[in-house]
Amino acid sequence: MIEVSRARSGHLVPVVDGKPLNSRYDPVDEAKRFIARSVGPSAPDTIIVVGETFGYLSAEARRSFPNARVVSVFLSAELRAFAVVDLPEPKFPDQPDFFSSIAAVLTEATVERSVIVPWEPSLARWPSTAAGVLSYLRDAMLIASGNLTTTAAFGRRWLANLVHNVNSLPPWLGTYTPSRPILIAASGPSLEGVLRSLGAVLERFDVWAVPSSVPALLARSIVPKLIVSTDPGFYASMHYRSFAHTPSSLIAAPLTAQPGFCRGSDEIILLDQDTCIEAALYRALPLRRTAVPANGTVAGTALDFALSFDAPVFFVGLDFSVTGALAHARPHPFHDYYLRSASRLAPTESALFGRLLELYPDSTDASHRTSMPLRTYARWFARRLSRTSHPPVYRISPSRVEVSGTVAIEPDGVATRLDAIGFPTGRPDSGRRATPSLRARRIALFGLLSRWIAGLDGVVDNPSSVPPDIESLLCLLDAARFSVVAGASGTGRMPLRGADARTREEIVAESAHDVLGFLTNELRKVSGDSNSKCDAGSIARCPVF
Repeated sequence: MIEVSRARSGHLVPVVDGKPLNSRYDPVDEAKRFIARSVGPSAPDTIIVVGETFGYLSAEARRSFPNARVVSVFLSAELRAFAVVDLPEPKFPDQPDFFSSIAAVLTEATVERSVIVPWEPSLARWPSTAAGVLSYLRDAMLIASGNLTTTAAFGRRWLANLVHNVNSLPPWLGTYTPSRPILIAASGPSLEGVLRSLGAVLERFDVWAVPSSVPALLARSIVPKLIVSTDPGFYASMHYRSFAHTPSSLIAAPLTAQPGFCRGSDEIILLDQDTCIEAALYRALPLRRTAVPANGTVAGTALDFALSFDAPVFFVGLDFSVTGALAHARPHPFHDYYLRSASRLAPTESALFGRLLELYPDSTDASHRTSMPLRTYARWFARRLSRTSHPPVYRISPSRVEVSGTVAIEPDGVATRLDAIGFPTGRPDSGRRATPSLRARRIALFGLLSRWIAGLDGVVDNPSSVPPDIESLLCLLDAARFSVVAGASGTGRMPLRGADARTREEIVAESAHDVLGFLTNELRKVSGDSNSKCDAGSIARCPVF
């Protein structure tokens, strides 16, 4: 029960179970001192107040930092009803869209300049609600920070991959509709034992695989119906070697993935992860594709893709932990690497176990270990499932790392569960569409890169004026300098990462110059011109093909 009293300053104060949540003397002055102490001298882009009472904290945050976005999280909807300050973004944990709305606030674009301000009196009054909110905020920041780090490492790789893959598309772009329940095979150590236990039941599934699980499936004569690939880096090519042995498998991948994912297949399913470079390409070259949001793990992408269908979804090998000295089901390319590098003084098991102790420091029991990143992604899976109306997602022979929202099931119960589900089999949609000609694809790439180069050339000359599309491009391809990654989203500014004595214009001009050189090299690949004349000043004279 919330009561309202009046402070000596005349302001209203909420009282819960006889304890005031704000100062009985002056809640406004209290908020001023608290915000100054909690936020400090920095100038954040986003301030999230957790445990707001009558609005005093958020109002002070808005007054002290007028350029910041202030988000007010109430742990009790009743408190919001009594709020004496008009707040633009009140949020409540029991709102259906609470987690998705918070995720929209804590993105790669804002995470480095975001501050979470918890109000202890409210946290003490609603501890379980507060713990859930703070846990989610911590995970959201970890994931956004990880995505930012990934972008800094792979931004230019994504574009280089896209240029290569557009030129290397197979003859057909396909679609997919499941005709049976979906079984997604991740590459956790439990995969080996579960595959043995399932036996003939596997024939009742459309088996999907992430690239790292394909060797383990093929070793047991299981050819996946579909392989989902998203990794943009070198190590993906190690997994692609097995794709040549799966010509009947459909490959689903974004154009930003490591080249080679379409090896052995004349048809692929394009996944559109809505990066700024993909969006620009698809405006210039409409290609059949399926929208699947970008994700920190390929298993998460496979889950999002699977949830777009009505078919039941089962996971196997989704462990979020390692077993003994094994991080993956065997055979696995990384295990082969350790076998080749073993010696009498450094045996394979020692090398593997030493690496796992370092990367997975937390024990779940005597033989299983996990880590903070793995637990973070386990919670991501749980929250993703909490926001869908899709039927339950099953996890066969799950590890000790729980994923709420999934239904645990043992292998000997899978056949009975399939009988109970009764998913009707049907003809899969295999509608093909011819890939645009190589000439059309190269014309689109050439035009797109040329426009970007011309825009960057203008930014080098006038760094105080950056068009929105060029700003998004700079943030993606030079994330080491900027904290915005996925575009300006209408903000019209690119916050710099870290302190720098130079002016913003100097840094933007330097970044534009670096990215200009990178794009010019990519343009040479498309045009077939290997000389240095293919630059912004002579684009019109570059041979196209």
